[in-house]
Formats: sequence, C-alpha cells, structure tokens
Amino acid sequence: PPEWLYHDEIVGCVPETPDFHEDLVKDIEILLMPAIEKEEEPVVYYLKQSSKKFIETYIDGLRVYIGNYGKSKVVVVMTALDKSRQGPIHANAITSKMLEKVPSIKYVVAVGVCFGMDPKKQNLGDVIISGTICDFTNKREGLGENEYQRGPQHQVKPAITHKFRPPHGFKMPHNITVSTGVLISTCSLIDNPDIKKKLLDQKPDAIAGEMEGAGIMAAIDYAPEHGVSAIVIKGIGDWGDGDKKSIH
Repeated sequence: PPEWLYHDEIVGCVPETPDFHEDLVKDIEILLMPAIEKEEEPVVYYLKQSSKKFIETYIDGLRVYIGNYGKSKVVVVMTALDKSRQGPIHANAITSKMLEKVPSIKYVVAVGVCFGMDPKKQNLGDVIISGTICDFTNKREGLGENEYQRGPQHQVKPAITHKFRPPHGFKMPHNITVSTGVLISTCSLIDNPDIKKKLLDQKPDAIAGEMEGAGIMAAIDYAPEHGVSAIVIKGIGDWGDGDKKSIH
C-alpha cells in the first residue's frame, strides 16, 4: 500500500474538549465509523487539517470527534473500543446509540480496511464501495456440504451511493482503483484461505469482506423513522489468506 505520511504540526493539533451537548452535533448528517484505532487515526488526521473547529467529546463513554471534511461537517466514532469488540454486535450497538444521540444523522459510512478477494485483479490500497452487503453472520452449519448463508443481502440505497461515489474524472493517487460491488460481512476476522474459499463458493461475485457492515445495516433496519442510509467504503489491507500479520 502507499506509504502514509503524517506531518507533525497536523498530528499535534489539539482538539477542543467540551462536555457533550446537543448543540455540538446539531444538523450534522454524516457519521463516519472506523472500526479500531488504527483506522480512526487517518480519519481524525483529515479533520485536523481543516480550518474549521475540531472537537473531541464523549457520548455515554464513547469518544467522539466532530469536525469538517471539506464543506461537510461530520461525527466520527469507532465501532470497537478494542480488538476484542470488533464485529457486527458492537457496530450495531454503537450505531443505534449514535442515531439516538444525533438524530440529524442521515448517512452512516463504515470506513477502514477490508480483505480483498483476488490479488490478480486487485491491489493493496484499492478502495471498495459496497453496492450490496451480504450478511454472513447468520449461516447454517450442517453435516457435509449442508452449509449456507442465511443472513439478508442489504442493498445500499441509491441516495447514499450517489452521494459518496467518486465524481466523474476523479482519480486516486498511486494508481489506486475504486470499485463498487458485493461485500461479505462476517462476525469473524478472516485470515485463512480455506475459510475465504468457502465464503467465495457461496458468494462468487463478492469483491471484498469485512466485519462491521452487517451490524450497521441491521441497526438502520430497526430505526426506519430516522430515514438513514448506510454504506461501507474501505481500502484493501490484506487478502484474508493467513498473512494478515505481516501486512499490518
């Protein structure tokens, strides 16, 4: 993947730290949800580059950042306080909490890293946008080959797809490509080529896999009154093939 370069003066930017109150998040429509701290760091780094106010506060014990991506004001919160809490359960709970505390949210974006499916066609660092999120957190594990995925296949709403797709003529640096397609969402950290093959056998059109999307989509399903849309936008960080440690 391209080397990530931090500038010390930006890294050292200190946020304001007021106690949480509703006015801090008034009218904010975008919630960015990295999973763990390594994914949160570059997200917050972008917020620090803005000339707008940069805030750190806490909502019921959750550390929340508030700032600007260009013209858009956003809220940032991790879905996992540590690696033991990665996955759909905590992503679901935290999404539900944030929709309750920030009722103006209309767009939820899961950001961070995913595992790619085909190193012959994809490169580390390539960006994957979910068109469909296939929920593999619920599956039948029977005798022999009697195993199959039972979870829903969440279609990402056109409204959020259009809002976050790259504009015409946009090019990523370092020859990074942006692809939209089917993402597999699991409750396990996939780092085994045999398990990955089983997933692909059941969903051969999948282009990547991750752990939070299914939980976020489930939270939105049970909050229709909010009118929220969700999407997963993540970069390929490994191939889910047993070599995850050496890459990260």
